[in-house]
Amino acid sequence: MKTYRLFLILLPLFFPLAGISQIVNKDSISFVHSFGMIEEKDSLSVLLANELYRISIKAKEKNYPPFYGGVYIKNKQLIFVLSDSISMKNIVDLLPTKLIPYSHLIPARFSYYDLLKTKNVLETFYFKTSNKQTIEAIGWSSWYLSIEKNKIMIRLKECNDTKIRLFKSKILDSPMLQFIEADKNVHI
Repeated sequence: MKTYRLFLILLPLFFPLAGISQIVNKDSISFVHSFGMIEEKDSLSVLLANELYRISIKAKEKNYPPFYGGVYIKNKQLIFVLSDSISMKNIVDLLPTKLIPYSHLIPARFSYYDLLKTKNVLETFYFKTSNKQTIEAIGWSSWYLSIEKNKIMIRLKECNDTKIRLFKSKILDSPMLQFIEADKNVHI
C-alpha cells in the first residue's frame, strides 16, 4: 500500500514530461553546445535543446519575423525574446503547448533580423582592408550578437567615452550596440 501511495504522490511530478520525445537530435545538441553546455542525460535538457534548434530553424526559414528577437536556454527554461508587436497567434505558432511550463517570455527592443543586418554592416566594415587604420586607432577588438541582451556587443581594447565616440563617428552609431572592454588574454 505504501508503494502505491508513493506512486500516486510522485506521478504528477513526472506528468509534465509525459509524451515528450527524448531522442537526442545530434544537430540540436551541436547547435545548443555552441550557445552553452547542456546535460545530454537529462530528458528536459534534451527536450529544450531539440526545441531551441527547431524554433531557430523555423524562425530562420520565415526570414526572422519582426517580433522575433531570439531564443536561448537558461535555468532549464527556453527564454523567448519577443517584441511587443507579437500577437497571440504568433506565440501559439512559435511555442508548442508542451513547452509552456518550460518557457519564459521577455521583451525585445530589436528584432533578430535587424540585429543581423547591423552585424553584417560591422562585418563588412571590419574586413575591408582600407579600414584597418581606423579599427586599430579605435582599438576595436571584436563583436558578437547577444540574444540575451538583445544587442550587438562591441569589444574595445580601451572601453572609454573617447573610444566609444570615435567608434560611433567613424563606424556606426546605433542603439543596438553596447560597448565592453575586450579581454586582455585570449584563451584558445
